[in-house]
Amino acid sequence: MNILQRLLLLAAITVTFDSTSAPVCFAQRDRLQVPTPREIAQRSFSSVVVLVTEDKNGNVASLGSGFFIRENLIATNYHVVNGASRVYAKLVGQRRIYEVAEIVSSNEAEDLALLRVQGAKVRPLPLGNIRTVAVGDTVHVVGNPEGLEGTFSQGIVSSLRGKGLFQITAAISHGSSGGPVLDQRGQVIGVALGSREEGQNLNFAISVSSLSAEITRASGTLSATVV
Repeated sequence: MNILQRLLLLAAITVTFDSTSAPVCFAQRDRLQVPTPREIAQRSFSSVVVLVTEDKNGNVASLGSGFFIRENLIATNYHVVNGASRVYAKLVGQRRIYEVAEIVSSNEAEDLALLRVQGAKVRPLPLGNIRTVAVGDTVHVVGNPEGLEGTFSQGIVSSLRGKGLFQITAAISHGSSGGPVLDQRGQVIGVALGSREEGQNLNFAISVSSLSAEITRASGTLSATVV
């Protein structure tokens, strides 16, 4: 069962809570100098890309989003690049376009892919810890919905669904798939997946733990290709 099929079963999935998470000390949290949404947006845009795929005839097949997890390695959704003959990546707010040299890893079941680009030395986004995330936490999504480059949306975690998915109120539209979902400190806690049309504001993301596992699985290939 792939991850898109899982969305159809979400109504039957019991909401899960992590009872092992440490209690929040609000006085301590206030001293951590959490960045403002404006600061998170400014820091993240330089690491997020628009992904354009072409079919075998050179026609544009799809638009999507992705983000750097290493200086020349991009994370995105499998369904964004599946079947593409060529893939290009353009940094948000910049003119330079990178051609994807290799799809280092593709995982249909988890809907994740790792792409290596040539000539890039981009600051990667830091990966967070899904175990620190709770319902009600503020989240931010960066993507390119309908090709509208560099769209920044804010919302909250509305449910932890298990099966490597969580639900958010921040908008995810066509073209935003593969973009980063960030916590209130600007760390990646998920990969934007999509939304359900049979309702309002039902948006879903793949947990960063699944992304970290994919990076680990691809570690042998990455060590040989990523510099």
